[in-house]
Amino acid sequence: MNNTQLNQNSGAAQPALLDEAMIRAQCRCSNAACKCQSARGNVHCPAHSDEKPALSVTTENGKTLFKCHANCSQEAVLSALRSNHAAPVAAPSAKTANVKSKASKGAPVETATHIYTDEEDKTLYRVQRKKFADGSKDFPTSRPDGNGGWVYSLGDVRRVLYRLADVIKAKFVIVCEGEKAADRVNEALKEAGLFGDFAATTNAHGAGKWHPEYAETLAGKTVYICPDDDEQGRAHSEQIASSAAPVARDVRLVELPHLPHKGDAVDFFEQGGHICELLEIAEAAPSWTAATAAEEPAAPRRFPRFTLGEIFTRPRLEYLIQGMFIEQGTGVVSADYGGFKSFVALDMGLCVATGRDWMHRATKRGSVVYITPEGSYQHADRIKAWMKFHGITELPENFEIIELPVQIGDASQCALLIDELREMNPAFIILDTVAKCNIGRDENDAAAMGLFTDGMEKVSRELGAFVLAIHHNNKNGTARGSVSLPANVDASLTLKRSPGRIVTIGCDRVKGAPFDDFSLFGQIVETGEADENSAPITSLVFMLTDTPATAIPQADQTREQVLEALRQVPEGLPAKKWQEASGLSSSRFYDYRDELQKSGKVTQEGRIYKVTPITPIAPNRSESEPLFYSDYSDDALASEQSEQMAGQREKVKPKRRAKNSADDEPYRAAEAG
Repeated sequence: MNNTQLNQNSGAAQPALLDEAMIRAQCRCSNAACKCQSARGNVHCPAHSDEKPALSVTTENGKTLFKCHANCSQEAVLSALRSNHAAPVAAPSAKTANVKSKASKGAPVETATHIYTDEEDKTLYRVQRKKFADGSKDFPTSRPDGNGGWVYSLGDVRRVLYRLADVIKAKFVIVCEGEKAADRVNEALKEAGLFGDFAATTNAHGAGKWHPEYAETLAGKTVYICPDDDEQGRAHSEQIASSAAPVARDVRLVELPHLPHKGDAVDFFEQGGHICELLEIAEAAPSWTAATAAEEPAAPRRFPRFTLGEIFTRPRLEYLIQGMFIEQGTGVVSADYGGFKSFVALDMGLCVATGRDWMHRATKRGSVVYITPEGSYQHADRIKAWMKFHGITELPENFEIIELPVQIGDASQCALLIDELREMNPAFIILDTVAKCNIGRDENDAAAMGLFTDGMEKVSRELGAFVLAIHHNNKNGTARGSVSLPANVDASLTLKRSPGRIVTIGCDRVKGAPFDDFSLFGQIVETGEADENSAPITSLVFMLTDTPATAIPQADQTREQVLEALRQVPEGLPAKKWQEASGLSSSRFYDYRDELQKSGKVTQEGRIYKVTPITPIAPNRSESEPLFYSDYSDDALASEQSEQMAGQREKVKPKRRAKNSADDEPYRAAEAG
C-alpha cells in the first residue's frame, strides 16, 4: 500500500503529533452499522464526498500513514485533515523556521458563521469564517455531535445548497460564490420586496466545490449565476451551468459591470449598484446551453477587419470634458515654464471631480488622480482658492494626489499603478509632468517617448480613464522633445501666456471635433488664510475672457526658465549647479542670474542662491470681476504690456507699483504654474 507519512511536527492550535485515533474519531459517521466504526477498517475521506469509507489509516513504527482509495491526492487529504484540526500544521524548513515563528498568525477571530439546513430548517452543518492577525482567513466546517457540540468533519452528512428552504420556495435563484455574497443579495431582495420569488444561494467551500446533487434543487427554476470576477470564478460558473442546465427552466451567466479583480456581488452593491439593476443585467444575459459552451471561439484575426455597417453603427464618442477629452483616451497639455499649465490641469480635474462645467463645457463626473511628484503642498492654496471662488465648502472626496514619480514608460511600474487604481475606478488621471514621470529617458528619442505613450494608453485602456500629461514647451513654443508624444495622443493642446495673467488654449489636435482657440484670465483670489507675516494667502482661479494672449518675448521665457530651474530646489543651489540645471551656457546664465538678483527675485546666502519668497497681493477687483472676464480692456492690457516691454528694453528695473496692485509684477501670486 502506497501510504504517505504525515509530518509529525506540532503546529499552533493543532495536535502535537498526528494521532490515528483522533483521525478515526473525526472521520467516522454517525451510522453505527457503517464499516467506518471498525477499529481497523477504513474511515470517510474528508477530501471528497465519501459515502463509502475510502481512507485507510495505520500506524507503523510510531509513524502514522494514510491513503485514500478513491484517488484523492495526498495533499488534498492532508489539507482537509488540517482544516478539521485532525493533523498538525507542517513545520517550517530550517531556513524559514525562525522567520515564520516571528510571523505567527496568532489566534483566529471568528467573523461569521453560516448554517446549512435541510428542507425543514434542521441544522446539517456549519461553515465558519475565521480571520487571523496577519489577514489570512480560514473556513472550517463542522457538524453537530448530538450533545450540543461540534465535530470538525462532515463525515456522511448530506451536502446541500445554502438557505435550502428559501431556494426550494423560489422561482428565480441567484447562485453566488460565497455565503457573504449570497447574504448580501438576499438582503437587497428583502429591501426591494422581492425575496420569496427570488432567493440567493451558494455552495460550501467556494469555487470548484460544486456537487452534482445540488442541481436537483434547481429543477424547474430560472437560475442566474453570479461568479467572482476571476478565472477560477468563471470556471466555477461553467461547472454550475453544465450541472443545472439539464433540469433547470433556464440558466444564465451574469457578468456584473465595473467589478474589481476578484470582485463579487458585495462589491457591486458597495459601488452603488441596486438589486433591480442586477436583475435587469441577469435578464438581459443570454441563456446558457451546452452547445454554446462547447463552441470553439473563432481564432482572432491578426488584423481585424470591419464592414462599413459595423463602423456606422458604433456608438458615438462620449466626452469626459465636452468637445475636448473623450471618456477614454490620452492627451497632452504643453506650455512654457510658468505658463499656468498646472493651474489649468488642476482646474479641469476639480471640475470633473465635482461634476461642474469647465469653461462652459459639460463634464462627466468621476474620480480624479493627480500625480505630482513635486509635492501637493503647492496645490493646497490653489485648491482652497478654487473652492472659495466656486462656493464649494466640502472637500471633493474623489480627488486624490500621488506624490511619487510613477514611471509610466516602465511596464512594471505601469502595471503596479493600474492594480492600485483599479478599485478606485478613476475617470481622469493627470501626470504632472512628463519629465517627472519619465525620468532617465531621452525626450528626443522617439522610441523612448513611444514607450511613454504606450504606457498612457495601457493605463487608459485598463482603467477606462482619460490620461492627461503636462509637458514643457521648447524655445519654438511647441511640445519639447520628440513629436511622437503629441502625435500619438487623442488630444494635444498648447498654452500661450501673456504678461496680463491671460493664457490662450490652442487646439493642435483633438479626436472628434477640433475647437477654436480661446483665452482664460487668472483671477487673484484670497484663500481666507494668512502666512507667517499675517499677509493674506492668494492664488489664481481661471475664467473665460475675450482678450487673447500676446506672445511673450524670448528673453522673458529664458528668464523664467532660469528661475524655474532654481525653484525646483527649495533649499537652493550654488551658481554652477544652478547653471547646469538651467541648460544655458555660462555667459548667458550669469547675465540672467545678475538680473534676477537685482530684481529681488533671487537672494544669495553665502554660495547658495534661493528663490525669494513671494508675498501674495490682495486683488483690486475680487468682488467686481464676473465669471466671464471681459472688462479688462484691450487698451489697458496693451498699456500694461507696453510699459513692461519698455522697462525690459531699457534694462532697468521698472518702478515698483503700490503693494495693493493686482497687476504688480505678473504672476507674483502664483509663479509656480
